[in-house]
Formats: sequence, C-alpha cells, structure tokens
Amino acid sequence: MTDKDIMFLPDFLRDGLAGATVNGIKVAPDTKEILPASPLQPIGVNPAFILNCIIALLTILGLSFPKLRVLGNIMSFLLLFITGLLGCLIIVMWFGTDHKACGENFNIFWALPSNLLMAFLLKKEKNRYASIAITLLVLSLLLHIFKVQELPLFVLSPILFALLYVYGSIYRKPKIKSA
Repeated sequence: MTDKDIMFLPDFLRDGLAGATVNGIKVAPDTKEILPASPLQPIGVNPAFILNCIIALLTILGLSFPKLRVLGNIMSFLLLFITGLLGCLIIVMWFGTDHKACGENFNIFWALPSNLLMAFLLKKEKNRYASIAITLLVLSLLLHIFKVQELPLFVLSPILFALLYVYGSIYRKPKIKSA
C-alpha cells in the first residue's frame, strides 16, 4: 500500500492528522482515547476452516465408499448448489452493482454459477462440464499463484479439494453406451 492508501485506515489516518500542520497551525486537536483498546486475543481455532474440513471430509468419504453413496450424493449436491449460489452472487455484485471492490472477482472460476444448474442434473449429463470445471478450478489456483487475485487458500483449500473430488467423480463415471 502507498502512503496515500494507508491514510484511509483509521489508525493511520489518526496518526497522520495528529502531526499535520498548515502554515504551522495544527490541523486537528490532540487525540483523546474514548474507549481503550482491548488486549489482543490469542489466535484460536478457525471455525471456517474446521467447517470446510468437515464438509470436504463428508463429501470425499461419501463419494469414496459405496456404503456412503447417499451421503456423497447429498454432499455433492449441496456443494454444487451452494457454490452455484455463491457464483450467482459474485456475478450480481460484479455486473449488477457499482461496487468497485466486487469487480473483476476471479473467484467466479471456482464458484461457478452454472453449478447451480448442474446440482440438479444427472451425473451422466455432466461429464464434459466436469472437465471444464476442473480446468477453471486449476485456472483459479494459477491466478492465486501468479498473484492476480490471492485466495484465502488455507481456509478455502478443503472446499476446493472437495469440488475437485466431486468433479473428478463425475468425470470418471462410466459413460452409458446406447444400443
């Protein structure tokens, strides 16, 4: 961040104004602490990461073991449905609003709006879609690696891995041949 960008952060703005003068006259009065800051809390468990790990674990176990196939189908549906909703929200925020922070949001490459539709289709109809989705997921990771848009990879990695597993399970399903 540049010094100009930093000035929009409250602490830096306060510190910048505290020493600012115009023609030798202070611009702002001395700072007065109204509410003392609380001491820093130690970093604890990250609930989002734990939830994402549970979701990924249930999805992968459900898709890996035939006895848990119902769980795998439910988790695959939920994962596709929720990431599809998230993708639709990203599209609306990107194109339907004037929020500059929401523009050029490349999370759209892993939170595909089309997942919303794919959640309701049969697996045999999704084979080509799965290969495209895997490619876009890899593209999303490449954008992170090249710092085009950095992802909170620690928290997001279980969901991305679960999505990759769902797409992979869809892709490797045997194709039904017509007689």
